[in-house]
Amino acid sequence: MRTTRVPWLPLMLALVIAFAGTVVLFGKTSAQASVAAGDVALHQAAKKQIVNLAKNSKKLGGLPPSAYLDRVAFKSAAGITAVPAAATELVGGTNITVPGAIKFVRVTGNSTFFGGAANYILWFEVDDNCDLDGVGFDNRSFGNTTQQQNSTIDFVVPVAPGVHTFRLCGLGAAGVNTISKTLVLETIAKGPTGGNTLAKLATRPAPDQDSNPVTPR
Repeated sequence: MRTTRVPWLPLMLALVIAFAGTVVLFGKTSAQASVAAGDVALHQAAKKQIVNLAKNSKKLGGLPPSAYLDRVAFKSAAGITAVPAAATELVGGTNITVPGAIKFVRVTGNSTFFGGAANYILWFEVDDNCDLDGVGFDNRSFGNTTQQQNSTIDFVVPVAPGVHTFRLCGLGAAGVNTISKTLVLETIAKGPTGGNTLAKLATRPAPDQDSNPVTPR
């Protein structure tokens, strides 16, 4: 009887090579799975960040962008107004509604004075009638009507949220008149460094207000 010999050595080598290939194959599959999982995680994180940015872009400081938009109020008085030696309203109450995000209002008033050859002053009032006090009066504009003269005030005042009423005021002497009076109000969100404060507002001593308010001091 003839015995057939099995070539064990080549068979063993084939098994070893096959097993090694399977190990390498599984190693590659595991690494590829890890990379894929990492890609998914990164994609989800990026998507979440984009969503958050989109949400934040719709709000500024917890408020909608509309809260920071400029608002403007305007009133004019074209007729001639006599300006005697007493506080006189040149442009009547002008309202502006200040949103919560806004901290300041810029006040610009203008008027042409003529007649009487006398000194006069121009100022604004906020939430008050025309009288000889307040930050607007303390920072009044001076002039003289020996020749026709145009005067302007331009000032920024801190305000609280809500409705505020401004007036343009003047004081002169017998024969002094004004024409073409305008008052402009504009909201401003922040101060010079992004904060809620300005430089200290100027004031004048009380004796100046009581004695001769139309004379510059």
